[in-house]
Amino acid sequence: MTPERWKQIQDLLQSALDRTPDQRAPFLDEACAGDDSLRKEVESLLAANEQVVESFLQSPAIEDAAALLEEQTRSMIGRVIGPYEILSLLGVGGMGEVYLAFDSRLDRKVALKFLPEHSSDEGRVERFKREARAASALNHPNVATIYDIGEAGGAIYIAMEYVEGLTLRARLARQPFDSTEIVDIVTQVAKALDEAHGRGITHRDIKSDNIMLTQKGDAKVLDFGLAKIRSSSSDDALSKFAAGQTTPGMVMGTVQYMSPEQALGRPLDHRTDIFSLGVVMYEMASGRLPFQGATPSEMVDQIVHAEPIAIAAARPGFNASPEIERLISKCLEKEPQWRYQTARDLLIDLKNLKRDTDSGDVITTASNDRRTGGAAAAVKSIAVLPLKRLGSEESDDYLGVGMADALITRLSSTRRLMVRPTSAVLKYDGAQQNASSAGRELRVDSVIEGHFRRSAGRIRVTVQLVSVRDGSIMWAGKFDEKFTDIFTLEDSISDQVAGALRLTGEERQQIVKRYTHNNEAYQAFLKGRYYWNKRTADGLKRGLECFQLALAEDENYAAAYVGVADTLIMFGNLAVMPPREAFSRAKQSAMRALEIDDEMAEAHSSLGYAKWSLDWDWPAAEAEYTRAIELNPGYATARQWYSLFLASMGRTDEAIAEARRAEEIDPVSLTIKSNAGMVLFLCHRYDQAIEQCRKALEMDPNFYLAHLYIGWACDQKGAHDEAIAAVQQALAQSAGGMLALGSLAYSYALSGDRREAHRILTQLEQLSERTYVPAIYSAVIYAGLGETDSAFLWLDRAYDDRSNWLTLLKVDPRLDNLHSDDRFQKLMRRVGF
Repeated sequence: MTPERWKQIQDLLQSALDRTPDQRAPFLDEACAGDDSLRKEVESLLAANEQVVESFLQSPAIEDAAALLEEQTRSMIGRVIGPYEILSLLGVGGMGEVYLAFDSRLDRKVALKFLPEHSSDEGRVERFKREARAASALNHPNVATIYDIGEAGGAIYIAMEYVEGLTLRARLARQPFDSTEIVDIVTQVAKALDEAHGRGITHRDIKSDNIMLTQKGDAKVLDFGLAKIRSSSSDDALSKFAAGQTTPGMVMGTVQYMSPEQALGRPLDHRTDIFSLGVVMYEMASGRLPFQGATPSEMVDQIVHAEPIAIAAARPGFNASPEIERLISKCLEKEPQWRYQTARDLLIDLKNLKRDTDSGDVITTASNDRRTGGAAAAVKSIAVLPLKRLGSEESDDYLGVGMADALITRLSSTRRLMVRPTSAVLKYDGAQQNASSAGRELRVDSVIEGHFRRSAGRIRVTVQLVSVRDGSIMWAGKFDEKFTDIFTLEDSISDQVAGALRLTGEERQQIVKRYTHNNEAYQAFLKGRYYWNKRTADGLKRGLECFQLALAEDENYAAAYVGVADTLIMFGNLAVMPPREAFSRAKQSAMRALEIDDEMAEAHSSLGYAKWSLDWDWPAAEAEYTRAIELNPGYATARQWYSLFLASMGRTDEAIAEARRAEEIDPVSLTIKSNAGMVLFLCHRYDQAIEQCRKALEMDPNFYLAHLYIGWACDQKGAHDEAIAAVQQALAQSAGGMLALGSLAYSYALSGDRREAHRILTQLEQLSERTYVPAIYSAVIYAGLGETDSAFLWLDRAYDDRSNWLTLLKVDPRLDNLHSDDRFQKLMRRVGF
């Protein structure tokens, strides 16, 4: 092998080691494409012992990678030591070499471990002997059994159980672990430590190389060579070795897995093993070590001062159980008193987790972590993701969105927090995206996520507050209530979240406020919100039915009245119902809600929309909008509607500022982002309107309103071919919606294709025989055709319908060519301008 080839292998090996195990295979696929021998050399080293790898990386070129292993075994293979014949090398560790040997007396294979022959350190020899004595005192299925200790020809050895399988490290290099495997393996190791600690033995070198996995999946803990025997042990067979414990200040073990006290050379007890096991758990879950550094001193600094990056960030796509993350976090506490105090305590949590995992109901426990308060107190913006359903009936799907929606509404009542609205988080309903990724998309600094399971008349809910910056769990809680007492459940969740966020007493009272005490009414309301949030005609209709059912159960349910009002507003906007009827009923519902509770921001906003769209009472509408924003500055819908109101009044700068504010509150809402484009269009800023709507299309290329508004703006710029193309896209994506159809006719009219424009006019007239078609659509088309008399005929019909589009009469660019006509000025006065 040439020096160049040797250097190539070294470089590839180092690059592979710098990646997580699940990233290595794709990396080697690309780096070793067409060179199988190169890949085999690198993979053989990746599977080797840590010391072998380090030696290879630091050594000059030799014939090939396999030669490094052969050199270490050549002198030993075939030798007979006592009753043992050396067969092959198993591995090389810091405390010696391990060989596979055959015991001729008992006709069995054993693992024979030798202290390096070149070692003359008496302390090292004594530690080696102590390993055998300490481990031989243990008789446990998860501890490798010690058979013998001896010396031959100056070579000190121990014979131990030969465990066929892989070290945990080698297994991790091949394939990452899933949550079930992590719980199972760590449970077995914890059992071994519980047994050892109970007999006064502290391992002090727990690491993935010292855990063997058998072919049956059993875990065996190896290498008690650094064990410290507690001097107070009541077991006489062990206590006599207590004098051999390590001198305080001496650092023993493998650096990457050391506890802070171990890395600093401080006195140790069994809790150092718990920290090291936490490192192993993190490695299994994330595919990397939690603390890394280029030198031992850097590593020690990381162990003592740094927090590991979130598992989700280290291993994207792996949906680790929140409880596993909590267990790891508790094991990795810097101060021993904050960790699990015994391996038995860890075992209890592991067994509970396994029980709940097996049942499909993984539950977290409320945390009193001392770090929670400071971090949570810094939360300024938050998103509540729909809770995921575990094992419940599909008919319970509404609960995940419903409970998130309820918590969003409650948290929004405090002005200190910026809370993303329900519309912003609906895309995550049923999605597998992790909390940190969702939080970054939503531009918040924290996320609440969780899951629920409903069975046997009860509902069990897990909730956790996650930091978007590093994925750490700032707070977690589990809740279990009768399904008929869901109010208590939501009150408990809200109260604990409020405590975690360090809200004031007044704020905490506000977020546990109820609008009904009737469970049937509340269930109907949750279903109504679930369907309403789908924003489809069918969803809105089903939502309205649910809100009306809620009111049948509780006629004083203010939130349900708001649900009815908002649904009817959507009916009016989508032409599901004639505007006069829709907005009149919406107004009545909003006013009834305010009679019950005058401090509902949503009700004031809905009433403002009705007064604007139905009454054309501009001062009254503005008063309702401003009151809604005063009560809840983070209510994006109020700001969205208010921005359109301001634009309709010709208050350009205020309208654009309010539209931008709504977008800041809900940055992922396609409707709100496109609404800003609509506002810019109404302000005659066409280039900016196009640019704004293209931002929405970057998020979803199929959002029809963004295409529609681009078409409108292109028409005003004279780019009619582009306008027609954009509106045709909107028409296709809205499944032939009437608004897009009418807009296409307008574009054809401006482009000079009068025949197509009239053909669509006829089509709209035919549709009006079967369903409601807003007269304003035809009015705009005739204005585009320059057929002024027909345009005013249809505008009068729109007036009779009380069309909400007439609120835009003053600023809609599509009607600009009518402004000089006296009839237009008269219509303006009739509408209230």
